[in-house]
Amino acid sequence: MPRRWWRPSTRFTSTSRRTSAPRRAQRLGSDGLRVCADDGLPVLATLGEKLAIILLAKAGSLLPGGGLWLHTQRPEWNDANNALVGNGLSVVTLAHLRRFLCFLLALPGAERSFTLTAPTLQALQQFDALVRATPLSAVHDATARRTFLDGAGAILDPWRAAAYTGAAGRTPARAPAGLLTELARDLLPLVDATLHAARRDDGLFDSYKLVQFTPGGAEVGRLYPMLEGQVALLSCGLLSLADAVALLETLFASALYTPGRRSFLLYPDRALPGFLERNRLDAEALALPMVQRLLAAGRSDLLQQQSDGTVRFAPALANRGDLEAAAADLGPDVLPLAEAYERLLKHHEFTGRSGTMFGYEGLGCIYWHMVAKLLLAVQERVFEAADLGAPEGPALQQLYRRVRDGLGYRKSVADYGAFPADPYSHTPGEGGAQQPGMTGQVKEEILTRWGELGLRVRDGLVHFQPVLLDLAEIPPDGALRFTWAGVPFAYRRGPETRLRVQRSGTWHDCPQHSFAPQGVDAVEAEVAP
Repeated sequence: MPRRWWRPSTRFTSTSRRTSAPRRAQRLGSDGLRVCADDGLPVLATLGEKLAIILLAKAGSLLPGGGLWLHTQRPEWNDANNALVGNGLSVVTLAHLRRFLCFLLALPGAERSFTLTAPTLQALQQFDALVRATPLSAVHDATARRTFLDGAGAILDPWRAAAYTGAAGRTPARAPAGLLTELARDLLPLVDATLHAARRDDGLFDSYKLVQFTPGGAEVGRLYPMLEGQVALLSCGLLSLADAVALLETLFASALYTPGRRSFLLYPDRALPGFLERNRLDAEALALPMVQRLLAAGRSDLLQQQSDGTVRFAPALANRGDLEAAAADLGPDVLPLAEAYERLLKHHEFTGRSGTMFGYEGLGCIYWHMVAKLLLAVQERVFEAADLGAPEGPALQQLYRRVRDGLGYRKSVADYGAFPADPYSHTPGEGGAQQPGMTGQVKEEILTRWGELGLRVRDGLVHFQPVLLDLAEIPPDGALRFTWAGVPFAYRRGPETRLRVQRSGTWHDCPQHSFAPQGVDAVEAEVAP
């Protein structure tokens, strides 16, 4: 097995730090809990170093052709899948890493030299060399995959060790110009090839994959489809607008869509085997000579036969390691039995709540935060199409409205099972919305609402682009009124789309449908049908 890179989840790693940090906090406030130098003040870092740390921490877990290896104690945002730790690969986070790489490449000044620590500089340079030496064919080669992952581990283990020494490990250095952007540029093709390999035969994308480490290799397996992978692929910039339309249409036709609620499940609902159907040796396992020998010998520490003839693995065996330890006296002959144990119980594929429960973001659940993420991802593609004047624009607008119709205020109380304007965590298959509270859905709903009102900020200007505005919200003989950044807005219907702003009591037309927000007292718009 490759090295396990996870670290203790505790904030401090020694008794002295546990006692000194609270004392600093009493003197400095919460900054005292941060990494501090000998003078007792928090250690500062440049933006370049912070971006480099994010890039290394994520990209260093890449398994080409699979995803980001889930090797930490809480590896994913969706804790319903956190049982995948050690065996799982995240396509979701890899897609977000791609978006981060594109952000770096477009960030003004990202190619400049910057100050960082010597261990981080060394890790960046060595990891870039590893990426350059890795061919794209590694995506389909188990040996090359393992070589890359082991190489990344050897590079980043010393880097992580230096980081855990705190201020003592911060020897200053200077990154040469272009280092960060060159790494992002070098890494992007390998990331893209891995994301393309996540496309499924049904037209959707994998959200998570499985990894099985073998001597010198890393085999990749698949899991059932999940909504979060489709959202991540839509938003990461990999797919063309035509591919985005195709993915959304496939999503609406898939088992992830639930027509009765006009929305999407986190994972397709499915029947789970009953308790008594589990842990039963099938005909293939019963035919193994080793199984017959153990039954004849009465080895109840390994196998137990019930009165109806059913044979099960002993209940004290929690995993394959327990079985191999209990059967240590059998030597290598136990291998077929251990393989049957893994095949029947599928511990390697265990995800957590997402595969075993029917509530709390489990099977058959709508998770409203993820549906809101989908809404935002589609809206981004709508505006991309609008900016380009692309022919996919009308189709994307229609698909956006289909997603919106399943969310929030577009539903009745009876449909939603709660007050529709309130945020809720999830809706299980057998009831209405559950777990009220300020979930992450609120953030996406705020962002998408401004987009629906046609307001976008680019290059220091406010742009009015009402491609998603629902004209039914504007009273036929009145106005849709709201405030944005404290400025009152009024939308009315009109024969053509027009925009004007008020400054110092005087109205000014905006023929380009954009304006600088400084000094604006009010905004009015007319929207054509």
